[in-house]
Amino acid sequence: MDSIEALSAGAIICINRGNSVDVLLLTQNNEFYFKKYGREAKGDIVDIGPKGGVKKGEDIKEAARREVKEETGLDVKFDDKFQTETNYEFDEFSKQYGKVMHFKKRVVYFLAIIGPNDVSRIRLSEEHTKYEIRDLKIVINDPKLSNKRAIFEEVNKYVSQK
Repeated sequence: MDSIEALSAGAIICINRGNSVDVLLLTQNNEFYFKKYGREAKGDIVDIGPKGGVKKGEDIKEAARREVKEETGLDVKFDDKFQTETNYEFDEFSKQYGKVMHFKKRVVYFLAIIGPNDVSRIRLSEEHTKYEIRDLKIVINDPKLSNKRAIFEEVNKYVSQK
């Protein structure tokens, strides 16, 4: 099976509430992804934040900033001292290649911290059906998000030291 290496950039968006920190979670629009990629999904797929492919010649941080703007409508600044990444692999039919491909995906996440008043400015793109604002410490232990636990723990450790 042929494989593709893909680089994506995104952001974990935290809301500073003074005595606690919440995180923005996005629910994918399965219909949108099916139309665009031919990807069929069952149930809600929750993203830990906006993310997407890095375009040729694009700086990875600028790609993340663009994805945040496109998917949430927010203009954000990133914390220059935080960056994390995750790698995963999957097999999926590719409309572009007309066959099942093996994807090796690397996603680099930056951290954006917004204020509670900024939440009202969120305007989701068609890529997502809804968003949730949840307490970061609770999200860490959510069994539905266990595959993202390490990233949430890293974010929690970082924001707890600030």
